[in-house]
Amino acid sequence: MNRSIVALCTAGILSLFISSTVFSQTIQISGGSGNVAIDHQNGPTSIVIPHISVEPSPATQSVANSLSKIVRFLEASNPTKIQLSNIRLLNWAVEDEKILTLDLENSSNMPGYKVKTILVAPLNGRETQSRTFFMKPARGFTKQTLDTLAVEAHGTQSVPIAAVSELKRFLSFPDGYDLIGVGLTANVPDALIGEYANQHRRVDGGATTDARTVGFIVQTTYQTAFDGKITASRGAFLYFAKPI
Repeated sequence: MNRSIVALCTAGILSLFISSTVFSQTIQISGGSGNVAIDHQNGPTSIVIPHISVEPSPATQSVANSLSKIVRFLEASNPTKIQLSNIRLLNWAVEDEKILTLDLENSSNMPGYKVKTILVAPLNGRETQSRTFFMKPARGFTKQTLDTLAVEAHGTQSVPIAAVSELKRFLSFPDGYDLIGVGLTANVPDALIGEYANQHRRVDGGATTDARTVGFIVQTTYQTAFDGKITASRGAFLYFAKPI
């Protein structure tokens, strides 16, 4: 006979037996790895099933430990590395001003998930804690896109993070200077200075330009395929110039 039918019939007979019989004492029914206690001395019949705790066997623990070691080995031998590779001022179709855009490059064999990027301003005056600027859901990047932003293995993701007007409120722009570019080095490139000078030549044809930089930190946080969390930081700079 099918085991399910036998079990069902047994359960039904036991139920009828309990409901139609008056016990004068507690009866213990033993079976398998646990006991069922039927108590009818002081009231209606009740069935009490004691808690059964199951401890993992040594073999199970050994397998779990081995799997944990394999995961750690895979994570160590396949590190995920996402870093800021370039920074630009770009015109995005949905904006009417230039946007500070970060190029995040993944140079590893594993993807990075839930990528978050913030700007950190240098301490100014009597400040004791750096100010931060978080990317907002805009410029074609919805909140859902930001929450699930990923950079695939050996891939690059361009991230628009702040408009020039927002940068001006966040960082200290030098008075009387024009923003002429951005970059990852502290020195203003000669090509930018030369281009700016050509646009601001004096009547006599001469051109003298003073250049300055304003630095900040780009901090990128992401999760690995092994649920690890990594934070990487890199300095970046705004380039300014004015004719003198």
